[in-house]
Formats: sequence, structure tokens, C-alpha cells
Amino acid sequence: MNKLPLEVAFLISNHLSHREKQECALTCRSWCTWFRSNGLFEKVSLHAVNEDYLSMIHFFRDTSYGKSVLDLSIHVATMKLQDFTRLPGIFPNITQLHWAGDILLNSSQDRETFEMAILAWRHLKTIDDGSTLHWISAALLTETPIATQLEDIKLVYPVTEEDEDEEVGDSGFTTHINPPLYLARNAKSLTAVNAPFTVPSLNMAWELINHFTTLKLLNLNYSNRDEDDNGDIFFYGLAEEIRSDRSEEEIFRREGQGIFSIPLPNIRHLEVTVDIARFEMNCISKWMSYFQEAFPGLKSFTFECLESSIPPEIHSHSGFEMWDMRGRKMLKKFCVQFGHFSPFVLEEMEIYKVALEDLTVFVDRQSTDQFIYLKESSQTKSLKKLTIKEREKCIINGVYGLDMFQLIKRIPQLEAVKIDTFRGSLLQHNPTVIVSTLNNAPQIKTLKAPALMSGSSNENTVVSHPCELVHLDISYCQFKLTILEAQNINQTFTNILDSCPLLETFSTQVNAYKDETSNDAGIAVVFSFTNQPYLKSIQIKSLYETYFKFIINGKTTCYHQKYGEMRRPVPNVDETKVYIQIVARNASIIDTSVMSDIP
Repeated sequence: MNKLPLEVAFLISNHLSHREKQECALTCRSWCTWFRSNGLFEKVSLHAVNEDYLSMIHFFRDTSYGKSVLDLSIHVATMKLQDFTRLPGIFPNITQLHWAGDILLNSSQDRETFEMAILAWRHLKTIDDGSTLHWISAALLTETPIATQLEDIKLVYPVTEEDEDEEVGDSGFTTHINPPLYLARNAKSLTAVNAPFTVPSLNMAWELINHFTTLKLLNLNYSNRDEDDNGDIFFYGLAEEIRSDRSEEEIFRREGQGIFSIPLPNIRHLEVTVDIARFEMNCISKWMSYFQEAFPGLKSFTFECLESSIPPEIHSHSGFEMWDMRGRKMLKKFCVQFGHFSPFVLEEMEIYKVALEDLTVFVDRQSTDQFIYLKESSQTKSLKKLTIKEREKCIINGVYGLDMFQLIKRIPQLEAVKIDTFRGSLLQHNPTVIVSTLNNAPQIKTLKAPALMSGSSNENTVVSHPCELVHLDISYCQFKLTILEAQNINQTFTNILDSCPLLETFSTQVNAYKDETSNDAGIAVVFSFTNQPYLKSIQIKSLYETYFKFIINGKTTCYHQKYGEMRRPVPNVDETKVYIQIVARNASIIDTSVMSDIP
């Protein structure tokens, strides 16, 4: 690398993944020195529950490699002030800072020293702040050029127990936004994680957040205590002109519901996720009304549960009826879990010229008719991305598969499909769901879907014509295999991949195994990429440690890989276990990893 012109060396380095840079650094001493100084440490994470991170900090200080770090992530319980003040000198060029933990400050003088150290980071553009009371953000947001160059701000709030008092204290728990966000005049995105916000607290903070174009409230921690029980507080600071455009009857109705709010017209993208363990589900309609009233200029709207907490009982909470489509011509992305698409809702969309491009449909056993309604609606003329998510963790004898494929077939301009099922419950069992999607929409460029144990032998496993697919993500493969079953599934994968000559990226997660009593040997899950000349990336994750067999242009190489380690060459695979075989033209585009060490 030292003999190459610097521009050429940088060009090569920029095309390498971080893992590839690690492998290059292990080649020899000169390569190790070059990559350490030129990009290997662009992104650094220092995570520790004690002071083990100090040795890493000393390493970057003594070698000067810290000057090449652009993205710094630190997760500690508590850091001493004297250690913190060294960081800007060791990592002077960072543009992204991710912080979780406390800094030990014992006096006002300590606070001043801390703030001076923060301001030494002159290139920051992204801040992910999990410090006590968001001291880091508060220190950055002053009348300085640093505040105006920030682009993305993320505030992480501590997770508290339900019975804790909701007062600001040493824990940093507050229902309000502390940092003066209005000073980040050029910032476009604000994310609040675990925020204990209420509608009144957001209303009172409208001047702080209105200049952002993207607002994300992730794991919104709303418990409906005291503040929201009093409807009068919804009118705190409400300007008279907001009410002047509405009739007395409309004002009286909204006052009674406690949903009047100050509008935030500059916010174009709103994403809200909730955890049912910490969110009052009976207040869904109140929050939908607030979003409807406060965000008139939305282009995208997401409101859903965390994927780990989707309860069947939420069917009784419908938010669609609180969402008025009047004036929503700008809306292009809609992902709302709390309601169903009915003919009335879709007719309103057509009347008020709402033409969605990115739609998520949440289905359960009570709402499979949504696909039929959507198929006959005007939305089929505008949709470019369709996501299917199940509300319930298990739908027994799910029957919405055929209706879903008929909807897909009615959208000729569709570019992307994502099917997010809980380990699969379509009538057409996976992986043939991928086959059916490609047969009904050969023009799509991106497809993400799971592939589990195949169903009956008479399923359709043939893609009938070449497809235009560029990105394929088989989100989860889980197979308990015999030799015959492996042959059937591998043939299905071959049919799928052979029909995608334009494929550029492929990724999957595999959990393949055989019965403990089986004596079958030589069982493999095979992915063959011999007909994809444009392929740039193959990413395969195994759930547990496994053997890989690479066949590259006819040459076979075997590997073994464990959790947390790179794959290592071995003479042969262990054929008493299920292994993964990859047939490709180029080994350099293959990235493998193991996700867990606990079977």
C-alpha cells in the first residue's frame, strides 16, 4: 500500500468494508500501519461497565490513531471528568458522537470544565446523547458555530419503573425537553428515545422542535398521569388565531376531547413507536387526534408498536377514525398499526387526492379484507413500496395469501415489497411466497421476505419468467432438514436466484439443522450465484456456529466460523452437521457471520 499513490490507496480503501479492512490490517506490519492510520478506526466503540475503556483510550492517544476517528461511540456507567476532558484531544475530528452514561461532576467549576471540553469538538454534526439531563447536548447548544452545524440530534431518556415518581431528579427523568434545541437552527432531524412526553409537554415545546423536518419519538413512554387527565392544560400557550378558523361547534368538540394543539407545519416526517408495557393503549385515539391536529404538513407518518410487543388485544383500539384525509395531499408514506383500511377510508383518500407511495398494511384474522379493498382503490395507481406486517404473533390457518398476491399484481409500478411475518403464516408456505411474489410482480427491484420450512411437495416453486430484482433479503431461513427436504428447498432457491440476473445484493439469516436422531450426512443449504454478473454483495448470517463451503469458479474452499470470530479455513466441512454452501464467481463479495454462541 505504501508504494501506491495516496489517491489510489484511498480509492481502494473506500471500497472495502470495515471487516475487510480488519483482514487487510492482519496481513503484514506495513499494511497494519497503513490501515490503522487510514480508515480502519473511522468508527470506534468503547463500551465498558468499569474502567477497562481507559486502556483503549490510552492506545489511541499514544498511537495518534484517534485523529482518524470520525464516529465515536462511548457507553460507560460513569466517566471521571479528567478522563472525559482528554477525549477531544485524542479524537479531535469526530463528526458523530454517541454517548451513554454519566460524567462525574461535583461542582459548578466541574460543569464549566466539562462544557469547555465539549466545545473543543468543532466538527460535530450528529449527537446521540444519553447523558444525565442531556448535559452534552445542552453544552453544545449555545450561541456558537457548533450549534448551527449540527444536523441530527438524538436524546435518549432513562427507562424508569412504572411506580417511580415523575419528577426531574438525579436520574434525569423529565416530561420536558431540556436542551435549547432552537439554537440548532440547521438541524433537520430530532429523535427522542424512551421520552416520557405528554401532549401538553409537546405543545409547550413547539418552538423548540418546529424547525426540524423529521421527528422520531421511539418507545414513547406515556403513562397518562395527572397532566393529560386535565383537558384544560391542552390550551397552554394556544394562540387565538388557531381557533379563529374553526366553528364554535368544532372548537367545543375539540375542547371536550382535549386535543387542541399548536401546529408544527415544518415537520414533514413523523415516526412514533410505543411499547405496550409503558404506553396507555386506551389513549391511542387521543394521540392520533393530536398528530392529526399538530402536524398538517406530513409527508410520512409511522405509528406502531415495537415489534417485540404486539398484543392481540389492540384490535379494539382504532386510530384510523381519528385521521382526517382532508388536506393530506402531501402524505406519501403511511404506516399506522392501530386501525384497518376500510372502503370509507380509501374513498376519503381518493376524494382528497391522497396518493400514497409507501404503505404498510397490518393484518390479523379480522382484517384480511383490507387487500380486497386496496385492490379496488385508487392507491394501486401510486404505490411504489408495499410492506405487509402481522399484528399477531400467530395466525392459525392464515388465509390472506391469495388476496395479497392479487393486490401486488394490480400495482404495475410497484418497486419494493417487504413481507414481515412472525415466522410465516401465509397460505402459500415460504419460501414459495418469494416465488409467488416474483411471479405476480416481476418488475420489483427490492424484495424482503422470510423463508421457512416448505409445505407440501405440490407447491409452485418455479419462477415463470426473468425478473428485474436487484436486492433480495431472505430475512429468516429456518429449516429442519432431511436429504430429500434439502434437495427440494435448494431447488427452490436455485429457481429464485436463476430468475434474477440483475441481482446486485443478497442477504439472509440461516438456522438450518437436522433431527438429532438422523444419520443423514452431507446435508447443505445451497445458494448459487452463477448467473448474476452484477452481484456486489453476499451477506449470510448463521444463527449458530457452522461450516461454509465456498465454490468459486470451480475451486472449493471450506471454512468454520464461530460467534464473534472471522471464518477460518479448514480442510473439510463436518458433513454430520448441516452446512452452508455458496457457489459464486467472486469470494471477495461474500461476508459471513455467526449471530449467537448459545444453541
